[in-house]
Amino acid sequence: MIESDHDGPITARSLMELLNAAYALHPAFGEAEIVETGVGVRPAYPDNLPRVKCWKEGTITINGLYRHGFLLSPAMAEQAAGLSSIHLPTTHLPAWRLKMKLIVNGEALEVEATTLATLLKELDYEGGWFATALNGDVVPAAARPEFHLSDGDRIEILSPMQGG
Repeated sequence: MIESDHDGPITARSLMELLNAAYALHPAFGEAEIVETGVGVRPAYPDNLPRVKCWKEGTITINGLYRHGFLLSPAMAEQAAGLSSIHLPTTHLPAWRLKMKLIVNGEALEVEATTLATLLKELDYEGGWFATALNGDVVPAAARPEFHLSDGDRIEILSPMQGG
């Protein structure tokens, strides 16, 4: 970890350490193309927990590690890999991971799921007799595997009921 208040371009040392860590996680990162780099201050969220987010254009961001990046980066990398559809062999992944905090049907839950489809499986929803909404937007059943979850998302799962 490099402690610095430097806010200019990324240094060679910083980039080499980042790339070494990625390659150590999985050798396939050795063939990855670097599209863009950026640097800045290390943000921290009010609860001091990091966030992995997938934006609509497909960009995945990891923020809020602050000075704990080396300790939390394996779990963050696993979540980012899940969001990017990279399937790393489980022998290269840590045995633990951070859970995501979601609101499901008004109830706060901590889950390991990264997509709406995996959340439904984790919560034991089977069959197709229910509707889903993510942050107020209806998600068709066929699209659930592509809808990535972010910390704090609100999910509604609605089932038809009969009775009088």
